[in-house]
Amino acid sequence: MSSLAIVLAISTVLGMAAGQILFKQASGRGNFAEIFLSPIFWTAIVLYGVVTLLWVLLLRELDLSRAYPIMAATYVLVPISSMILLGEKLGWSYGLGVALIIGGIVLTVRA
Repeated sequence: MSSLAIVLAISTVLGMAAGQILFKQASGRGNFAEIFLSPIFWTAIVLYGVVTLLWVLLLRELDLSRAYPIMAATYVLVPISSMILLGEKLGWSYGLGVALIIGGIVLTVRA
């Protein structure tokens, strides 16, 4: 995998994870109209737009079958971020799940 592909993959995963945290924060802003008008909500929308562009650039560097499994890293980062930033609780089974996800990512990227 090229250096550019690595940077794009990491940026895409981090951007997606950050967007999910922002959407969660926006969800606590009140009713639908208040959420829709929240700057946090619109920051997440813009971030998702940028991440989509990064994803397209990544797909220029990698086959979809190799790039898509990398996105599973968001399943690791989002809950860990929600624990750190939002005070959510994670159980021991989450640790086992993380190990399996990371193993799957490694296997598919090396294939």
